[in-house]
Amino acid sequence: MVIESQDVDCPECKKFRITKRALEFVEQNRAMLHDKLPPISRATREAEVPLFITDANDITETAAKQLAKESAAPGGE
Repeated sequence: MVIESQDVDCPECKKFRITKRALEFVEQNRAMLHDKLPPISRATREAEVPLFITDANDITETAAKQLAKESAAPGGE
C-alpha cells in the first residue's frame, strides 16, 4: 500500500514527512492547532520512538503532556 505524503522543510523541525491526510487536517484546523503545534513538534523531536498522532484528541493530549513536562523541568516556565 502506498501512503500519499509530502516532505516539508521546517526551519525549526528540520525536514519531515507528513501524510496528505494529516496535512489536510492541519490546514482545516489551523485555529485549534495554533498553540498545539509547537509543543507537538518538540515532543516529536524528543521522542525515543516516532510518535503516531491520529486525531484531535491525540494532538491535545500530546501538547498538554509536553507543556507539563517542560514546565516541570528545571528552568521551565
